[in-house]
Amino acid sequence: MDIATGIDNTLLFLQYRLEPKGDFPKIEVIKEYGELPLVECYPAQLNQVFMYLLSNAIDSLQDSFVKQPEQKMNPKFAFRLNMFAQALL
Repeated sequence: MDIATGIDNTLLFLQYRLEPKGDFPKIEVIKEYGELPLVECYPAQLNQVFMYLLSNAIDSLQDSFVKQPEQKMNPKFAFRLNMFAQALL
């Protein structure tokens, strides 16, 4: 499975939650995907994990806005996926 594709598919599913609602501004998503190998996994379960993580992040941003509406807020979250490899000498 391509992890970046799984995250992108989950973001598409949650797109309606990223749009502005009332006074709450649009949530910006920053994606920085590096080169990642394909992984053997259960894609449906992994995508469910992404769904829970993203839903919780969106809920947290919305809760912060409700608790502190006087603060100007530009909600965003970022994905930075990289593979770090070390060579043994």
